[in-house]
Amino acid sequence: MWIFAGSLISLTLGGHTVMEFRKQEGRVVTERRAIVLPRRSLLVLAGASRYAWKHYIPIRKNDCIDGKMVP
Repeated sequence: MWIFAGSLISLTLGGHTVMEFRKQEGRVVTERRAIVLPRRSLLVLAGASRYAWKHYIPIRKNDCIDGKMVP
């Protein structure tokens, strides 16, 4: 049994963050998307959103949200 099977759940507590997603075919990135996770939000990834897309929260000091830089 694989311990990382099923859904992935992310809870954002202290502040907002931007999670980035990318879809790849081999080593070529075919699509990129970014979503804002507001503070106190819950994200559930399952199925294609979990396995077809690589997801990560990049290390940054600021995020650009709606055209504004947010620390």
